[in-house]
Amino acid sequence: MTEEEIFQIAKIKSCNFWPKVTKTDYCWNWTASGQGGYGRFGVAYQESGVWKTRNFQAHRLSYMLENDVLIPKHLVIMHTCDNRKCVNPSHLDLGSHFDNVHDCMKKGRRRTYGKVPKLTAFQALELKILYKMGMTQAELAHKFNIAPVSVSNYILDKVKTKTEFERCKKLNPPLESAVG
Repeated sequence: MTEEEIFQIAKIKSCNFWPKVTKTDYCWNWTASGQGGYGRFGVAYQESGVWKTRNFQAHRLSYMLENDVLIPKHLVIMHTCDNRKCVNPSHLDLGSHFDNVHDCMKKGRRRTYGKVPKLTAFQALELKILYKMGMTQAELAHKFNIAPVSVSNYILDKVKTKTEFERCKKLNPPLESAVG
């Protein structure tokens, strides 16, 4: 069964979707099952005599139902309200993975705190070597002109280097260049 056919079944089953939503003055919160803070909605269908289930992220299905579109797998639905349980269509925007990462960084919800990573892969390696040789995190922060918490993040591999960030940007371009 194609994704389009499953989506058509989901539209029919949407009468089971909306009762699982609690509307507030601002967000519409998903109250049923979920994973990683995001709601899930299963659509059961029969294929060749066998029952199967296609699980949708609740916010993604909400956007699809409201806009009557099937979203390509390489695009994401972003929350303008930053509430993972929200399925209010007016709080949901279509974007690329890069758009979503950029939005996180801009809002300070990413480890780089709204800035493009400052160190190249070579600098990050140099930082790690100097740390292993005994240089303190405060000294490294001063040497590389970054915050002490950023030194810790580079040591623990919790932040991408400039090269990795640019690679991610090329693999997941902003939505305007992905569809334009």
